[in-house]
Amino acid sequence: MGPSHYIDADWSSTAVPIAQSGYPTTPMVAPAAAVSPGLAPAPRPRTTPGLTPTPGRTVVVYSPRGGVGATTLACNLAAHVARTQAGRHGGVALIDLDLPFGTAAWSLGVLPPRSLADLDGHTSDEHLGSVVIPTDVGVHVLAAPTDPLAAEGISTEECVAALAFTARRCQLTVVDTGPYLTETTLAAIDGASAVIIPISGDVTAVPAARAALHTLTRLGFGHARVLLVATRMGAPHALTPTEWAEAVGAAPSVLLPESSDVALAARRGRILSHDWPDHPYVRGVGALADLVLPNATGAAVAPPPRHRWRRLAGPFTRSHPPAPPPDGQQQALIGRSAIG
Repeated sequence: MGPSHYIDADWSSTAVPIAQSGYPTTPMVAPAAAVSPGLAPAPRPRTTPGLTPTPGRTVVVYSPRGGVGATTLACNLAAHVARTQAGRHGGVALIDLDLPFGTAAWSLGVLPPRSLADLDGHTSDEHLGSVVIPTDVGVHVLAAPTDPLAAEGISTEECVAALAFTARRCQLTVVDTGPYLTETTLAAIDGASAVIIPISGDVTAVPAARAALHTLTRLGFGHARVLLVATRMGAPHALTPTEWAEAVGAAPSVLLPESSDVALAARRGRILSHDWPDHPYVRGVGALADLVLPNATGAAVAPPPRHRWRRLAGPFTRSHPPAPPPDGQQQALIGRSAIG
């Protein structure tokens, strides 16, 4: 796989079939013959052999607004860590808690044959291991169900058990969440060592982001455990990094550039971190991985106290989804700075 597969395309035309584009169309899920018996549906589910006890860290990717690239970031972060030596030794899991419309498995090129809904109230290690899905990029996925009605039956207790299951077995668990601050999302944030908040350069995305930061502050989740990621930097009419920091009220931890390569990879069920490791976007994801991994460059993020979210009361609302940003040329705008 190489850069030739990611030439910035004319998105005004989608008439060319993907099969004729020269881009790989094979999904990245492991073939059925290679899937461990412990991962296949069976009357007596068994734990996934690939997930052995190795206590790790959990990071939550949360955005109060859709369309900022949160799921794309979660998938690329998990895939990036999975291909490192640390990831191979400890394993990486991705849990899709963007209920009821999560698409993390699809973003990894996997049509999920099973999901969290298949737990059906059972939270033993054997049952949890039976719903784990392997991928060709080395990420173990616990998928959201493809049927939104099935997602309604997934309890917070089941989700918390899934988080504990992967935390005991993987060096890193990445949790993709939706824009609602539901009980499940709050429980995931409560147990996370870090929360990643992607905020695009679209000026209309800032108010929701500021509200989310204020909410996390009320929860006691301080800036030391919040990583702000400026996404789609360099896009036409987007905020500059300086304007972004002034509008948000804090400097970003990592800058991710605007690139149609990211959209092209997602469109074809591929992961940029796996296919193009030296892409500017992937280098930014790597900088983020250095911040969230233990024993990496920089100080480790301290774990948060438990159950502070229970103090909060009142409804949480979802903002309207943003309009798609205009297409722009690829920008190699990567950088890092401390949160102010």
